[in-house]
Amino acid sequence: MCKKRLMDDPSVRDVSIRQRRKAGQIEKILCKVLERLEHQGDETFCFEGESIEISFVEISPDLRYSRVYWSLPFTTLGMGDEELRRLTSMMQSRLDMRGAAMLQSRISAMVRNKYPPKIKFIPAEDAMLDQSDVFKRELHRLGIEE
Repeated sequence: MCKKRLMDDPSVRDVSIRQRRKAGQIEKILCKVLERLEHQGDETFCFEGESIEISFVEISPDLRYSRVYWSLPFTTLGMGDEELRRLTSMMQSRLDMRGAAMLQSRISAMVRNKYPPKIKFIPAEDAMLDQSDVFKRELHRLGIEE
């Protein structure tokens, strides 16, 4: 299943200043919270003592939904593809089961919105693969071969 990015909808091409500001605010808060949790010894978002990396944040036009794209720490760079897939899957299940709720509550307390955005975590590698597939299909549609 191809995950559609919030900003890929043609009606939402132009990201407003407000969306950018809120996405940046959420990204800063997440980075601070993850850093604090890492120093407190909470291993929920860590792999071998290093916290996951927040790649970027997207937020919907109504500011109610956001997608947080994350990646494993740099200590995993030398690992094989199968091991990386296993670790990514394991961390995603951690984020889905207990991490997202914990971070959601902290963000809700810090973001001043009538409705704090609902957060969904997505591995950045999956998003990049989806975007490369879109790019390849577009090249094929235009008759340009790789």
